[in-house]
Order: sequence, then structure tokens, then C-alpha cells
Amino acid sequence: MTTSIFTTLDQYCCSECGVLYGLERNYANRKNTQSRSWHCPNGHVQVFCESALQRAENAAKRAQELLDLERRRHENTSAELKRTEDRRRAEAAAKTRIKNRVAHGVCPCCKRTFRQLAAHMKTKHPSYAEAP
Repeated sequence: MTTSIFTTLDQYCCSECGVLYGLERNYANRKNTQSRSWHCPNGHVQVFCESALQRAENAAKRAQELLDLERRRHENTSAELKRTEDRRRAEAAAKTRIKNRVAHGVCPCCKRTFRQLAAHMKTKHPSYAEAP
């Protein structure tokens, strides 16, 4: 009785002697996932330094770290933009308050009210207090 067995061999090259040899695919996959060693036909120890699963996990971990870094960078930029916008609004509001006070005759330096300043502002600079 004759039995035929078909298998798939993956080609490898010994890192010591350079001999080409084949390993059955399932065997090589087991060695790769377990980071275990085997020997070439001439007896040299061979090993997968990092399993395919470990490489994938490390790549996913690095990608997640980069994503977290970019998220933090985006959050910092957004917060800085909000602070800048708040500062701009506060400065515009302060400018408007000062213009309104001057338009109503209040000196911006000594905070006193002058009737002539109010009259001058109304007659000579009627658009001064208008919003920009």
C-alpha cells in the first residue's frame, strides 16, 4: 500500500553556513509564533528573533503611541487656539469699553467726565463709538 503526503515547504537559508533548506510551513509557523529555535541540516541553531505576532503587536503598539501623541498635540493646539481667541475677544471688548467711555466724555487717563469732551466727540467724531 502506498500513501502520498503533500506538504508545503518554506525555503530558509542558514545564517551560519548559508545552506538552503526547507521547513514544513506549519512547523515554521509554530516556531515563529513561539520564538523557538531549530537546527539547519548542518546543525547550526536557527531562531526567529521576534514572532510574527510579536512584530504585529509591536507595530500596533507603536501606531497607538503615535496616535496618542498626535491626539495630545491636537488637543494642545486646540487649547492654545481657544486661549488666543478668548484673549482676542477680551481685548476687543476692552477696546470697545474704552471707546464708549471716551465717546461719553470720560477721560481714559483720569476717569473724569468732561462736558466739552462729550460734546466734541458727538459733533466732531460721531462714528468713534460705533463698533468696528
